[in-house]
Amino acid sequence: MELAEVRRALKLSQEEIGQTPINLGSVARIEKRTDMNVGTLRQFIEAMGGELEIVARFPDHVVKIRVQDADHRLLPLMRRDCTL
Repeated sequence: MELAEVRRALKLSQEEIGQTPINLGSVARIEKRTDMNVGTLRQFIEAMGGELEIVARFPDHVVKIRVQDADHRLLPLMRRDCTL
């Protein structure tokens, strides 16, 4: 689902998102991107009231990844049936 579709499904306007740390001028530009910084995606999701969760699926295990607030580094959050 594209970011604009998520925003509309949540019944949020671009103007409402523009009242967060993401300024109004950036909302449409971010929604149109197909490739973006993980930190930018995290900020946009949080501006809509959500929490970004990244999941890496492997044939024999799943690893949940989270974005650390301080510096946007990706760190393992949970490991299931794996040794990494």
